[in-house]
Amino acid sequence: MANKNRSCLVRRHFRLRGTDGGELRRSIALEPGFWSALDDIAPGEKLRLLIEECLAGLSPEESLVSILRCSVLNHYRVLCNERRPEVRPSDTEGKNEKLVAAQNQ
Repeated sequence: MANKNRSCLVRRHFRLRGTDGGELRRSIALEPGFWSALDDIAPGEKLRLLIEECLAGLSPEESLVSILRCSVLNHYRVLCNERRPEVRPSDTEGKNEKLVAAQNQ
């Protein structure tokens, strides 16, 4: 049986600067809601820069798509915590917390 959720993914193509300075083409598939959130968080050229930053810090066992989803989640958690300071993010955020800080600069 085919995965029905797969058809809900939207694929975008990027030309990124690789860690060696060369051009890297990358295709990323995410749900429309995550693309919308990423467009709000990092509009236009900033989205490409955010993806390049995520790629630069990516280890072999990590998934770029997962890092992007966590970045969206953490961004909105920070916004929520600014409105309700009694809610605290978990200590398990790791490097995604750095990405949120970079996005808010």
